[in-house]
Amino acid sequence: MGIGRKVSLADLPQTVAGFHALVGIAAVTTSIASYISLGHPDAMHTIASFLGVFIGGVTFTGSLAAFRKLANLYKDSKMQFPYP
Repeated sequence: MGIGRKVSLADLPQTVAGFHALVGIAAVTTSIASYISLGHPDAMHTIASFLGVFIGGVTFTGSLAAFRKLANLYKDSKMQFPYP
């Protein structure tokens, strides 16, 4: 609640993207911990853990990219490819 009062309305989209990155990394760590906590997980638990790590990783990296874009942290130069 304290963070919400300190953030201006113009900065709200990148704040939400930053919080979503935290949700993604929480999903990754929870899935890894769940998999490690069982001595011999069955196939269903292994698949669920893999999907949790994959989806959480995609959420984390996508949210970081969205945060950088919304906060204007990218350079202004265009991307250059090595071959025409």
